[in-house]
Amino acid sequence: MKSDRNESLGFYFATPFLKKELPMVYFPFQMIDTEFIVKRSDTGSELRSKLKFFIPLFFIKNINYFGDIGYYYFLKKISPENDIDRGYPIFPADRCYDDVKPYPEIYLLQYESEKVGIELISTEFHIIDKSIHMIPFYKNETDYYDSYLFWKYPSGALI
Repeated sequence: MKSDRNESLGFYFATPFLKKELPMVYFPFQMIDTEFIVKRSDTGSELRSKLKFFIPLFFIKNINYFGDIGYYYFLKKISPENDIDRGYPIFPADRCYDDVKPYPEIYLLQYESEKVGIELISTEFHIIDKSIHMIPFYKNETDYYDSYLFWKYPSGALI
């Protein structure tokens, strides 16, 4: 079931992709809708496209070990469907838009460079829209589980 943006709160709530019988908590993500032109450094040819990026608004301790969840959302083309707020607790955001706005371009250049095996240079990158999406995670005594990737994060890794 889809619903419109919750105007009173200014963000969307997502429906879990994987359903589990565990308590749930929402984690805040910044969704950035972009259009861009990426230029190859060798041939000068350009790639033009539009993409959406989901970037966590919470800090993950030792991200090298646990991975940048926003980048993996991008690789797997995660696009959460929106639903109504089910009244679950919300994990606190400790990053704001200014902290995460460089990430879409970083994700895109890393992905495209790895795909073609050549360094790429972004020539234009425009943000069309941005919003906050509350993504459901499951919780047990020691861990959080992403309801889209179903990755496990120890509670101590999330500050």
